[in-house]
This record gives sequence, structure tokens and C-alpha cells, in this order.
Amino acid sequence: METPDNNNHIDVGIVHGAYGLKGFIRVESLSDVPERFEIGSKVFLGNLLSVVENFFWQKNSLVLKLDSINDRDEAISCKGSILRVGIEQVGFLPDGQYYHFQILGMDVKSESGDPLGEISEILTTGTNDVYIVKGLDPKELLIPAIPEVVLSVDVDSNLMTVRLLDGLIN
Repeated sequence: METPDNNNHIDVGIVHGAYGLKGFIRVESLSDVPERFEIGSKVFLGNLLSVVENFFWQKNSLVLKLDSINDRDEAISCKGSILRVGIEQVGFLPDGQYYHFQILGMDVKSESGDPLGEISEILTTGTNDVYIVKGLDPKELLIPAIPEVVLSVDVDSNLMTVRLLDGLIN
């Protein structure tokens, strides 16, 4: 039986509790793929491969019925569990676009080769993402995800090269 791991699976949801009496769960979706939780989709609930039997949105929460949860008690016991999918289910993005899970934890260096740290967080703004880089210096470096600053991203090597524009560092 296949079990999820951090290298081959990505987090797509967090269970926040039960909904109703028949085993539905309230989920915070971490996915921006609209069809991720359609009926018949497969997700890991912890280490258990489950199939989505039903889903609907209620306000900002996703409500799911998985084949592996049959009553309210089971649903309650899942609170805090992570839903994951296999990396092969993620899909491809056009060149130059990346999923957040590909960027988080990536090493960052300047165009002159100086190590700057690691991407610890991504802020999503209205126009472009901003990468928060933590290095040896206690100050965080904010890197706008724009072509003038992000020169290259090598997912296989886990390395981003950036041009530090005036005002990005002290």
C-alpha cells in the first residue's frame, strides 16, 4: 500500500473538524486547482488513501465526504489531519511559473554568487508574490517575484538566483 511522504506528495488541505452526522469533514483547501476535490478524486488522509464521495463549499470552507470516514466520531478524530496528493496529480505549469511548494525552502543566492538564505515564506500580493528569505542575518530579505529581480529558478538544484536592486538590502 502506498503511503505519502514529503518528497512525493504535497499538502492540499487541513481538516478543521466534522460537519453533520454522516462523516463529512470541514477542510481548509491549500490548493488553487478547482477540480482537486471533485467526486472520484483520490487524496491521502494521513496515511490512508481515500476517495472523495461528495463535496461542496460552505462560505469559505470546503466540506468533503471521503469513503474512509463513515460517521461524525470518525470525522471528529480527523481534526488537524493533512490531506495530500501525489506529486504526479499536481499538473504542469507554463515555463517560468512555479507552485509555492517548489519555492518554499529554496536556497537563494545573489547574481554574484553570494548566499542570501532560504525562502521561508511567500506573501501573495495583488500584483506579484514576495519571497521572504531568512539567512544568517536576523533581518529578513524581501524578494519581489518579478523578472527584474528573480533571474533564475532551478527546481532540480533547489536554487534561485536574484539581482538585488537598490532598496532590497541595507
